[in-house]
Amino acid sequence: MMTNPLKGETQITLGNEDFTCRLTIDSLIKVEEEIGMGIIKLVAKLSNEMDMPIKHQLSILYHALRGGGNDLTQKQVKELVTKNGLIKTTQVILLMLTQTLNDEDDGEKKEEGET
Repeated sequence: MMTNPLKGETQITLGNEDFTCRLTIDSLIKVEEEIGMGIIKLVAKLSNEMDMPIKHQLSILYHALRGGGNDLTQKQVKELVTKNGLIKTTQVILLMLTQTLNDEDDGEKKEEGET
């Protein structure tokens, strides 16, 4: 399965399955509302402490997986987290959020600045 980083897609592995994830602005807003914390603050906290409530993990994964075109229920996401384990899932989420929020490849700005 190919991901398109220009569309904010990332590839994650949960258990033995690969999934395309995508967090849109709308889904990030939903996540922030559900967890009661800004996404940047969450990533900073997670980077320092590697501690995230399971409820937060489920919220982020559910919206990211659905945004990536995976037709999963919240129950199925819970099962994936259970199969994958909490520590590995936390690491996957941190990597996914970092990739999503990182504006590393901003090709449009580079092209505009070139002569």
